[in-house]
Amino acid sequence: VGHTEKCTKTNTRKRHKDNRKAKSVDQRIESLKTKHSEEIQKLKEEHKVQMEDLQTNQEDCAVEMISEYEEQLYQVRKELNEQKRLHLRMLKSYALASSATVRRVTDRAEIDFSTV
Repeated sequence: VGHTEKCTKTNTRKRHKDNRKAKSVDQRIESLKTKHSEEIQKLKEEHKVQMEDLQTNQEDCAVEMISEYEEQLYQVRKELNEQKRLHLRMLKSYALASSATVRRVTDRAEIDFSTV
């Protein structure tokens, strides 16, 4: 076997070996791209779920705050109505006391006029 044939066979083997390495590298690159793409997709889905959970938590919090506000409002209205009833009772008793005083004064005046 001549030197040229040996070189050609060696070069051919090297080319085949280099081609196999290149294919292997390409396959690893594609594998990594796929893996990263899957990881990115997974992270996007996790982010979406977290955002939905956050939205739900915000809505739940808002509903809770509204409920607390409504309860406070109910308590304030209840207290105001109690104060209103108390004031009305006080006004009524004052009015009754005033009218009784007016009656007494009127009765005395009549008595005074009748004795004259």
